[in-house]
Amino acid sequence: DFYHRKLRESGEALEYLRSRGIESATVKRFMLGFSPSSGELVRVLSDMKALEDYERTGNLTSLGEGRYRDLFHRRLTIPIRDHRGRIVGFGGRILQGEGPKYINSPESEIFRKRNLLYGLHEGLAYLRDTGSALLVEGYFDVITLHQEGFRNAVASLGTSFGREHADMLAKFVNRVYLLFDGDRAGRRAIRLAAPYLLRSGLEVFPVELPEGTDPHDFLRAEGRTALRKKLSSARSLFDLLLDRVRRGEEVEVSVRDFIYFVSFVRDGITAYTLLSELSRATRIPVDVLAEKVQRREEPQEEEPRLSFTERVFLKGLLELKPEVDLDQLNLSQKARAYAESILREDYYELPEEVLNLRCVDLKRDFHSALESLRIDIPQEELLVSDRNLREAVRERIRRHRGGIRGSSLRRWRANP
Repeated sequence: DFYHRKLRESGEALEYLRSRGIESATVKRFMLGFSPSSGELVRVLSDMKALEDYERTGNLTSLGEGRYRDLFHRRLTIPIRDHRGRIVGFGGRILQGEGPKYINSPESEIFRKRNLLYGLHEGLAYLRDTGSALLVEGYFDVITLHQEGFRNAVASLGTSFGREHADMLAKFVNRVYLLFDGDRAGRRAIRLAAPYLLRSGLEVFPVELPEGTDPHDFLRAEGRTALRKKLSSARSLFDLLLDRVRRGEEVEVSVRDFIYFVSFVRDGITAYTLLSELSRATRIPVDVLAEKVQRREEPQEEEPRLSFTERVFLKGLLELKPEVDLDQLNLSQKARAYAESILREDYYELPEEVLNLRCVDLKRDFHSALESLRIDIPQEELLVSDRNLREAVRERIRRHRGGIRGSSLRRWRANP
């Protein structure tokens, strides 16, 4: 309530919401807010005798001498609720100055991103009524879609969509529409999300948006009627791939993708029916196709773990799409297997320690990792390089956070 009440005092936050086309009723529905000076929040929390409790969430950091820094200082705040409607954390959108565009509350016992979907509580009744969900990437995609009547839209919280998210949706719906940006990153997001959805028994319907356009932009430019038409005419993931095969478009790739996605369908009859359709389209015997299907089980954590250098390398390989020769790199068997998966766009078994690794300057860190993994470097030097890279990445993150903390402290002193 504190952040929400303070929103009306921030001209820049209100102007930003107006520029995004967010209406006052939507602001109230999602309890959007603004974090003013940290001192004001501390006074309110102290009066409520809740200062220590809020500090334990990680949203408030002690600077010593009775001073505190609010993690969301001078940011637009977005309350995040669990499926029961309890506020368990916040997202924060920067309005001006330097820093990450979006930040979230730190992971804690009550705030675990892998167990949360933004918009789930607000749209629960619509999810059940329609039996479908619109899966998008950003907070404001969800907010705008709800405002325009698509109240079954949800998003993961800046982390990769995973098994827990899919299992959560499967409790309420049987069909999921994937509305991601119409660019390479959006297509990669589909390959990351679809396997988990299929494994949970859900039907997957990708919805193609113009390249470089997210759902928020599409709605602002084309309107709700255009989006409804796209949803009503959407084809299932398997139908889209079958159509490409029948039209002779990238047949080999389409057949390979079809078989790849079938491997996540747990119901044997459904999987066989799908392969039979592919068999009719390709005239390849269904038994031959079935032999190509690799049954997917839940990936198990294996020892030894990836080195930090390997994690940085794999993150860069995933995000930057560089050309690399794996034979020239000193990779563990496990890291090599993950790298080969990335190169063939099979992201299902990539571990969270790679998907959610944070690097302030990924391109720089990737090249450092690449240099460290050259096969002509002795093993003992690899260990030193791994420690050095880990410290370098941590230092860049500390400096990055320190810059935010320093600017916040200067503003706090000027406006306590």
